[in-house]
Amino acid sequence: MLFATAELGRSKTRFGFLTLGAGLLVFVLLFQQALLAAVLDGMSGALRHQTGPVLVYAREAQRSFAGSLVTQQQIDEVAAADGVADSGEMAITLLSFRTPDSDERVNASFIGYRPGKPGAPMNLVQGRLPQDVDELVASAEDAAGYYGVGETIVVEPGDREMRVVGLTEGGRFNVGTTMWTPWDTYLELVAAAAPDIPFVLPSALAVQPDPGVDPGELTERLNEQFPQLEALTREDAADLIPGRDAVQLAFTAVMALGYLVVAVVIAFFFLTMTLQKESSTTLLRAVGARGNYLVRCLLYQVAVVTAGGLAIGTLLMLVSAPLLGSTVSVKVDPVVILSTAVPALAVALLGAIPPLRRLLKADPYDVVGRPSLGGLG
Repeated sequence: MLFATAELGRSKTRFGFLTLGAGLLVFVLLFQQALLAAVLDGMSGALRHQTGPVLVYAREAQRSFAGSLVTQQQIDEVAAADGVADSGEMAITLLSFRTPDSDERVNASFIGYRPGKPGAPMNLVQGRLPQDVDELVASAEDAAGYYGVGETIVVEPGDREMRVVGLTEGGRFNVGTTMWTPWDTYLELVAAAAPDIPFVLPSALAVQPDPGVDPGELTERLNEQFPQLEALTREDAADLIPGRDAVQLAFTAVMALGYLVVAVVIAFFFLTMTLQKESSTTLLRAVGARGNYLVRCLLYQVAVVTAGGLAIGTLLMLVSAPLLGSTVSVKVDPVVILSTAVPALAVALLGAIPPLRRLLKADPYDVVGRPSLGGLG
């Protein structure tokens, strides 16, 4: 690889700018991947990070947690079904809150659950679960500048003062602030917001299977036994939430364009370089350098540039992620980095195909016809 390394040394500025440009493209791809993960988790993290392995919806709700209503008769029938060890109601409504010393109102999803039953929030990173009717658990991702453990918020309508006793991670819904309250508190909050409603129905049932019963198996039993209901494992409930596929498709299309730009930039740069040094590579072929040697040199340079771009992009992501924490919750995940690095290297190698083809087309016998290279002319 002496030829490749020597060329890298002679053209440090040129290759440096290309590596920096590749690094910026990799940073954009990494940020999009992390943002997609944050958005998808924020859409349905509350369903994935609750203690009920199975969730049961009204079938006509089309797997929409917010659009489902389960009747009391259905609650009793599911609780008595074979394979069900325990169940608990869950419901969601949209309210707003403010801090006691501010008039700024923030919309939030309030989820009610039965303490001690399936459906309680998981992944507490601070504090504890509520033990009193005036206590709640809130999403840690949205806490900055609004609340913390031990602080009070005012829920509206109703001007209900409540104390935040815990913060959850990954327990958001609809990509926004999410509050978890005991069931009785939830009923009081809904009654204050809509006093004309005679009673409140739960949105779903969180179900705990009997020991030895697989959640997937229980969903099949419940779906066969209750045609008006739809049972899903909590993973499926989170993954199949309406709108998730559309969001993922939109992000994937944008990221695909990003990878396409990587391939085009690599192809254009190295094709230009190949054309500029065509006389020297032709001379190398004439003095005995094999085509596979020149191919390895070019691929080595592509790999060096891509690896440098990955390093720069990852460094930029590590530096920027904490700075963006107050705006959007993104995490630097090694899996995300790897899932970005492999396709980036693949498209970079694909982008090297045009210069490789040009390189291999060089005819070593052409050198004898070039007076500038000492040929006969």
